[in-house]
Amino acid sequence: MTAEQIADPKKIPAWPHPHALTEKPTKSQIFLKFLHELIYGDTSIEAHLKPAGLLTVAGIVLADIAPERVRRNVEDRNIHQYKFHHYCRTILTLLGIIVSSARSKFTVT
Repeated sequence: MTAEQIADPKKIPAWPHPHALTEKPTKSQIFLKFLHELIYGDTSIEAHLKPAGLLTVAGIVLADIAPERVRRNVEDRNIHQYKFHHYCRTILTLLGIIVSSARSKFTVT
């Protein structure tokens, strides 16, 4: 950091918001839009507890105060489905990045 940036932290460049990255014309723009739609949108809605995201996680969050039958269903099934959903999205994203990276290394232009 420069002395000027230390004196005025607002002069430190910030990383753009994920949506802004999808709007920036780059070679990766199509892939970034794909990631934004597939992963970031849902994850952001859940993380910021917007109404749709809150509905997604409400059963899990409120399981402790639910009747025993509902709590068992959450513990035995719902939480595993929720984790599996996010796990699969993460694996697919990583595979996409690996394939994209490998393709660019071995493609002759």
